[in-house]
Amino acid sequence: MKKVHSKVFTLFLLISIIMLNINYSVAVQSLATDKLNMDEAIKLALQNSFSLEEKDIDIENARIELKEKRDLTDEVRHLPAAYKRLGFENYKIWHKYYEEYFEYLLKLSKKNKVLEVSNIKYNVMSNYYNILYLNRSVEILKDNINQIENQLKIVNARLETGNATELEKLQTEISLKDAKLQLKELENNQKIAIMTLNKLLGLPLEQPLELEDELSYEELKEIDLEEAIQNSLNNRLEMYIASQEKYFAQKEYNLGEKFYVSSRGDDRREEEKLYHKLQKAENQLKETELNIRINMTSEYLNLLNLVEKIKVKKENVELAKDNLNQASLKYEIGMGTNLEVLNSSTLYKQALLDYYKAIYDFNLAKFRFEALQNLGIRQMISAQ
Repeated sequence: MKKVHSKVFTLFLLISIIMLNINYSVAVQSLATDKLNMDEAIKLALQNSFSLEEKDIDIENARIELKEKRDLTDEVRHLPAAYKRLGFENYKIWHKYYEEYFEYLLKLSKKNKVLEVSNIKYNVMSNYYNILYLNRSVEILKDNINQIENQLKIVNARLETGNATELEKLQTEISLKDAKLQLKELENNQKIAIMTLNKLLGLPLEQPLELEDELSYEELKEIDLEEAIQNSLNNRLEMYIASQEKYFAQKEYNLGEKFYVSSRGDDRREEEKLYHKLQKAENQLKETELNIRINMTSEYLNLLNLVEKIKVKKENVELAKDNLNQASLKYEIGMGTNLEVLNSSTLYKQALLDYYKAIYDFNLAKFRFEALQNLGIRQMISAQ
């Protein structure tokens, strides 16, 4: 029977590899001409994920182990009833403890696969949005460099007429060099971000990517925090694990009470160990619930904070833009200084970068808050 399982499993792996190669070729050809939107990126990552293949292997192994435990249980239960008294492990097998426990492990392996899908989605979104943020940042830096270059032309023209100083020229040239250096760093980060996303999508690291979506902000709908917490308590994987471990600790303790009912000495201490194991599982369940409540409250407050942050940063952009226009105008008519223009330009650039970074943070936080109401999420690859 094990040989049959092995052949079926080998065939399953071969088919998976062939399908991955087909999807890979089609994806590379398509991306050569088309823009990639978020949904397509997630779909591609799921199709080419080796980690999902590993989860399928885990599920198959769990099925095999469950069958072995069922076979063992059947064998033991066909033995004389007195056999179950020959050791606590035999007693647990007789009462189908391990069969039920390995049924739980099979369910857990399936839930882990669903969680892996959530992880992949989060990491694709994180890196996709990171590229959008870096693309916008590069545009902002290029505009900033153009502003400084124009300012340098003005300074040079005024220098020729004696209305500017060499110090003003030096200040502008230093600002220009700093801006170009910052641009180079952003472009390097941009390249690494594309390579990271390509890795997640199962594409060549140097594959050019043109993204279709924009880094945008949608108003946050009203959230019922207590409802979100309850959803999380009902669905989170860590809560499921803690509750199941408590259930099996209780079941094992109940079996132990019956098995050790007339025991003394060392056997009695074994029963005490089972009781302490149950207490530990109960405490772990309570702690997990408290941690989830704290986690969801923290994520909720973070979301609200980001909403306010976006509003403030947007206002700052408008203020910084007006300030730059006024500083430039004042300098042109001889009522302001070159340093004021440069500082205003830097302030405007930073205000724009902060605004789009807040939008990036909000979009990820929103997805994370929703995911944490289901099985949860584990952040595997950081975009930052």
